[in-house]
Amino acid sequence: TNPYFWARFAQPVKLVWLADAATRDAVVESLVTAATTAYAHAQNTSVDPGKLPAVQWTTLFQNTYRTELRPESIDRAQMIVEADQQHYRIISQALADEPTIKTNWLLERWRGKTLSVLRLIKAAFTFQGGADYIAWKIKRHAGVDIKVTDFQRHHPLLAAITLLPQLIRKGAFR
Repeated sequence: TNPYFWARFAQPVKLVWLADAATRDAVVESLVTAATTAYAHAQNTSVDPGKLPAVQWTTLFQNTYRTELRPESIDRAQMIVEADQQHYRIISQALADEPTIKTNWLLERWRGKTLSVLRLIKAAFTFQGGADYIAWKIKRHAGVDIKVTDFQRHHPLLAAITLLPQLIRKGAFR
């Protein structure tokens, strides 16, 4: 599975409303699966497997961020783990006997970035105002302002071909 999903769902969540107990059970099962998968990858993120859970989880999230076109700084991973270190300590203790997953992060980066580009292309065509949404999201996260032209609104895929290199140069993606 893609780190895009399991890394997000291994982070602290609160279930605000659920339709019924069956839905609750399904959601909890999915969260447990995500945390188990993330932990199995986290065990293998450092040379010293005995590192503190916070270090392992931070390194894991840094690696998963590199698999996406993320506008946030790599420091975001540390901020997330520091915000709820107890969450990651509890998960690490509960899953201590889980087998490690050896991850080829170079391959994951290539695969993940490809999927990120495909998701952006889909978003540009799925939503009315997709190009404006993507521009807003980039500005919000990376502080890079993009002026979307009418041509780009009508031809988002063609516009992406010329805009992507420019955005990368401006630091919109890491």
